[in-house]
Amino acid sequence: MSRKSLKKFCDELVKNKPLVREKLQACADEETIVNLTLQLGEENGYSFTKQDVLEVIAEAKQQQEISYPIEDLFTIAAY
Repeated sequence: MSRKSLKKFCDELVKNKPLVREKLQACADEETIVNLTLQLGEENGYSFTKQDVLEVIAEAKQQQEISYPIEDLFTIAAY
């Protein structure tokens, strides 16, 4: 269920809200992006865990090389 909520967060907030996307893209490292994602998710009523976010990042890393700041982490990760 929480992984589904993370996908909804990405589809509704990250893809459609430029300010949210810009905040995430400005993160300099993985820890910062995880913490910000958790914070933004909670603030906007989404329920997912740190582990869910880490799994999406791991999947994105498998798909292609990722460097920080990120280009568009959540749209390149497979769901």
